Amino acid sequence: MKALFSDLDGAKSRFWAKVDRTGDCWVWTGAKGAHGYGRVTIEGKSYLATRVAWALEYGEWPNEFVLHRCDNPPCVRLAHLFAGDQKTNMQDAAAKGRIRGVFQVKKVCKYGHALQGDNVGFINSRTRGKQLRYCKVCSARRNAERKEYKHQWYLKNRILTNV
Repeated sequence: MKALFSDLDGAKSRFWAKVDRTGDCWVWTGAKGAHGYGRVTIEGKSYLATRVAWALEYGEWPNEFVLHRCDNPPCVRLAHLFAGDQKTNMQDAAAKGRIRGVFQVKKVCKYGHALQGDNVGFINSRTRGKQLRYCKVCSARRNAERKEYKHQWYLKNRILTNV
């Protein structure tokens, strides 16, 4: 197997010298990227600090992503890190409430009604080829508003045409 770095002991000492190990999370105190993830330059190449921590511990680079159990971007504590792929990363982010989308199922509609039990309806999406959920309370309210609008329009136009 190819060595990670030509001076492995030097890389380890320089890396761990920039880690604050006083709290539960071991926080990277060196350079950070745009989203707060640690960045380290070793032998002229820039790496994510979490990937270097993983490689220094296990002796090889992770295959894909290094994810955080603690959800703290500068944390490099190995007990808080785990390997995963893109799908695992997105599911983890959705479970922690950092993103919304296909991996996160809404629990309430935008008006705060619970999307569970008898209040959930399903429609078939023509463009996405799957079923979409909707709030039956909001749907009933919209239908009532639409019916009232049509009734008022009818009354207004019936009176105007009969005069």
